[in-house]
Amino acid sequence: MKKANLFLNGSFTDYGTLINRSLYTIAADGGVVNAIKNNCIPAAIAGDGDSIQEIPSHYKKIIKSIPFIPTPDQNFTDFEKALTILQLNGYTYINVYCFDDERIDHMISGLSICSSFKTMTIILHSRSQIVMKVPNSFSLQCKVGTIISLLPFPTASNVTTNGLQWELTNDTLKIGGFLS
Repeated sequence: MKKANLFLNGSFTDYGTLINRSLYTIAADGGVVNAIKNNCIPAAIAGDGDSIQEIPSHYKKIIKSIPFIPTPDQNFTDFEKALTILQLNGYTYINVYCFDDERIDHMISGLSICSSFKTMTIILHSRSQIVMKVPNSFSLQCKVGTIISLLPFPTASNVTTNGLQWELTNDTLKIGGFLS
């Protein structure tokens, strides 16, 4: 499994030691500033370049040394473009940083984008939560008392859980129907 980091242009969060800086890292357009602020220099920047034009001048010297992969198609977001580049290069486990959880439209759009990358495990890190888009079979170990929500996008069938306070056995979760 090839792992990578992806920085978005959402609200800045200092992730400290959470980031594995030895992984291949890419930034979606203006997300390069969030990467730099987290002491993580991306190997590449992908996008249409509109946000890079607005970057404060003290970052421009660093950014000039980072390869830019132009992806001008306005039918896709910079997030989709960066995920596509990672997918084409065989990356299947992506940590996405600075996912914007302050705007519901960005959250829903981001979740929708993730759902179209079916073979990838995508972890969205925001200021207040971690959202994981997982493949059909997935295992997660966490501390007792951790709150976990299972949200289908839009439907998940044959959902079985083990070790949770309320177990599911071959249940179907559906937006507009039963949710965990």
